Formats: sequence, C-alpha cells, structure tokens
Amino acid sequence: MKNMQVIEAFSRLKSLRENIPTHDVPTKFITEFHSILDILEQTSGGDLKNFRIPANEVRPIVTSWNYLTGEKKFSSENFCDHAYFKMKVDSVLMMFDILLTPSSDNKPPIGFNPNTK
Repeated sequence: MKNMQVIEAFSRLKSLRENIPTHDVPTKFITEFHSILDILEQTSGGDLKNFRIPANEVRPIVTSWNYLTGEKKFSSENFCDHAYFKMKVDSVLMMFDILLTPSSDNKPPIGFNPNTK
C-alpha cells in the first residue's frame, strides 16, 4: 500500500503548495510539510532531512515598530519566510517530477522509486 501513501503525500504537497500564504508562513504549514516528508521517508527509506525547514528559519516577526523610539513588538507565533518555504516545497515537487517522468531512453529514474512495494 506504499503507492497509496505516496499518492497521498503528493496530493497533500500539491495542495500545500497551492495554498501557501503570500507573506510569512505560519508554523502549521511547516508542521504539515514535515508530516508529508515523514510519509515520503517511511515509504522510500530515503533521508529527506535536506528538504526540511531548519529551526533557525522559523522565528517571530515584527508586528509593530515605533519609528521614534525604535521599539519593536514581535508576534507570539513563529513564521518562516515565504520565499524560503516555497523553495523547499518546490524542491520536493521537482524531485517527484524527476522520479516520475519517464526518460526518453527508457532508463530507470535516478534516486529512490516511490512505486516499489
């Protein structure tokens, strides 16, 4: 049933990509992304740690700033930069494209094969 898990992960990843907030990305999106990577790691046996969002990329954002005093107030929730998060999601989707697109010379795709049982 690994094929079904890969299909689920791919579907969730595509949906996540289409619904990324246009500005800073809240932690619930990061949690969902890491959950998808967990499924892909379990089904493939591969190590996908390089696709994960590192802790140092998740931090509070400035919610207000006093120009006169220089005082800044920060959010209580942590966020990830939109462009960085999108880059990580896109890199996993690109991996799917490489793995699942048949080559013109009928050679097997490089890397792990999510279609194995």
